[in-house]
Amino acid sequence: MMVTLYIRMDFLRLTVTLYKRNIPLDMKIELKDTIPPCTGVILSGGLNTRFSGKDKSFILLENQYIIDFIYSIFQTLFDEIILVTNNPMAYIHLDAIIVTDIFPTRSSLTGLHAGLYYSSNNYSFFVACDTPFLKKELIRAILNQIEPHVDAIVPETSKGLEPLFAVYSKKCLKPIEYQLNKKNLKVRSF
Repeated sequence: MMVTLYIRMDFLRLTVTLYKRNIPLDMKIELKDTIPPCTGVILSGGLNTRFSGKDKSFILLENQYIIDFIYSIFQTLFDEIILVTNNPMAYIHLDAIIVTDIFPTRSSLTGLHAGLYYSSNNYSFFVACDTPFLKKELIRAILNQIEPHVDAIVPETSKGLEPLFAVYSKKCLKPIEYQLNKKNLKVRSF
């Protein structure tokens, strides 16, 4: 049985309410000096249909590409950075492990699978490449919730769960593979 830790986040105040098996637990988050071993994974394999085919990671924001902004934050947090893409040559300028999906169907779930598969750590933090307002402190608050018995840490905002700004353990690989083999591509379903 997988254990998922849902974190309700107020992005303005960095307060967190934890949910384990739907039981609310209020607690103050203290950022530890060290982050548990965790790989940073950037998902950049979308179809870009909302952007007329333009790659979202290369949109300029304040004179910097979104992908370069995310990568610079990841460099301060993770020893291992993986970028999952179906266009590896576009990201060759980054000092990251660049991988492609293992399953042929393009979806966020196949990206999660590839990131977990290639990660050398038990835990990986995932973010989509079109997250321009990434906050290092928010990532650290999520990473500090990693516990050996927790398989996923998924933030929840007023708009709902954020499965592409979350931590997943390697224990999620088998359930993801099972779901992909059934052609169920929804991240929230596994």
